[in-house]
Order: sequence, then C-alpha cells, then structure tokens
Amino acid sequence: MKLNELFTLSSSPERLGIPSSAVLQFIETIQGEQICMHGFLLLRHGQIAAEGYWAPYSETSMHRMYSVSKSFVSLAIGLLIDEGKITSSDRVVTFFNDKSPPTLHPYLAQATVRDLLMMASPHIKTAYTRSDPDWAAAFFNSKPTHIPGTLFAYDTSATVILSTIVERISGLPFLSYMRERLLDPIGFSKDARCIKTPEGTSWGGSGVICSLRDMAKLAYVCMNKGRWNDHQLISESYIREATSKQIDNSLTGNHGYGYQIWMEKNNGFSFRGMGSQLAYCFPDIDLIFACIADTQGSPHAEVNIVHAFREKIVSATQESPLPNDNV
Repeated sequence: MKLNELFTLSSSPERLGIPSSAVLQFIETIQGEQICMHGFLLLRHGQIAAEGYWAPYSETSMHRMYSVSKSFVSLAIGLLIDEGKITSSDRVVTFFNDKSPPTLHPYLAQATVRDLLMMASPHIKTAYTRSDPDWAAAFFNSKPTHIPGTLFAYDTSATVILSTIVERISGLPFLSYMRERLLDPIGFSKDARCIKTPEGTSWGGSGVICSLRDMAKLAYVCMNKGRWNDHQLISESYIREATSKQIDNSLTGNHGYGYQIWMEKNNGFSFRGMGSQLAYCFPDIDLIFACIADTQGSPHAEVNIVHAFREKIVSATQESPLPNDNV
C-alpha cells in the first residue's frame, strides 16, 4: 500500500465491507443515548470507512487524550529499546539518583522498566497527588505496598517515570523524541503537545493533546506490527509484546494488559483515556474504531459506546466488499 493510499476516505463503507446502515445505526444509538461524543473514525485496510464530528470539533481539532497518552509513552520506550539505549529489565531507579532517598525501599529498588510498562509497579495506586511539587520524586519517596511485577495496579506515576526516562535519555520532550522516527513519517500533527508535570517534564500519563486522526494513526502502526507502508518504524518484536497480554487484570473486569495498552476480547487491544478517548483495534478483521468524547460524570457512557460499536458495526462487518447500502 502506497503512502497516499493510507488514511484516505473510502468511496463508501461498503467498499471496505461495512454497511452504511450499520454506521448510521451506531450514530443514532450514540445520539439517542445523549452521549457527548466529539468525533469518531472507522478505519479498515488502512482507509477511512467513516468519520464524523459534532460541532465545534473537526478532523483538525486538538483534543486532550488523557490516558491514551500512556500508550504513546510505551511507543517512545519501544523506540529507546530499539536503539539499544535501554532494556526492559533496567531498574528504573538507576535513572533517578537525584530523586530517590538515600535508603530506598527494596521493592522500589527492584522495579524495572517492564514492571512499569505493564502497570505492575510496587504501588497499589498513583504515588503522587496534585499538590506534590515533583511527581517523579513522589514515586520513589512513597511507601510501596507489594513486590513489583506481581500485581496489576493502575498507577499513573509509573507512566510519569517512563516518560521522564525517555526525556532524560534523549534530552528532548518525549513527543519531540518520537518525531523523526515515528510521528513525522505518519503525518502526526505538528502542533500536538503535552501538558507538563510540576517538575517540568511531559505528563506522559495523561497530558497529550492531539487530533483524533493522530491517535488513530498510532493505533494503526500498532495493529500493523510497527509498520507504516513499507517502513518498519518501531520493531515488530516490541509491538508484539506491547499489544499482547503481559499481566492478568481479570479481577478488574478486563482481559489483560500489555505495555500501557489494554487487551480486549477477540484478539483485540485498545488505547483508553478518561472521558472516552478510545482506540479499539481488531487485527483479525483489520478494523480500528477511534473516538474522542467527554463522558466524565456519565459512568455507563463508555461502556455504551463500545457496546454500540460492537453490536452495530463489528457484527455487520464482512470480509469482502458489499453492495452499496442506500441509506
């Protein structure tokens, strides 16, 4: 597939095996349930099957991605590993002699890059609070609760540590580090940015601001085993690990967790951010659903979005092109 054939709008969803009526039913469900959706995109075989926005949002709108940022940090770590600058078995404290106490708890001393990637840090919850002046230091100065690598516990401070490692090694904000090798080749927005932590590093745990298409493009690279067209932008071996189950989180009602990426049923994986910033990827049927929204305060809205996508679109998707659906 040539560069200019990726992320172009298909002549019709049917050409990609998706009935237009299924897309319409999905939109009607979202509107009928009064979900505050800002935009959605369906991608199949590298082409846009359907894309839509609710005013004032558009395809160029910059949108905060919240914890989708974590998945971006994982890719930055993968690039460093590819360059041989770190390994997943490196102990994270070795990068933070200036922020760790003289007597460090052994659980914190043992924590590796891989432990943090798979949300198995020694903290049962995020180590910092919004009032802490240094979020990376809080990770090493908060009392841990368990041996790292043994328990899935969602810890945004783990991602702060990972993104800070990227910036300390590269000497650049983590998005800037990713530019030449990954972001620019896929046409990621030039004005994308990341909110800063109190200590001045990129808040990789929650702060990336970019477009819906930007998120979908990085999801596509992951679903395409690190490739964009004929270019291997990030190693297939890292992407395979990042998008496969590394730790069990079934007690939280999930299907496993990779490297800052969620596992889904039917061999899928996802990027997920608060307020229903989502990218659901299903390699077996070559389908990506991505959306931006604001569902904070609506506890069931995200579940309803995903259910509507599965019920209306996934169930109707066919392997071969379909006749035009006149709706």
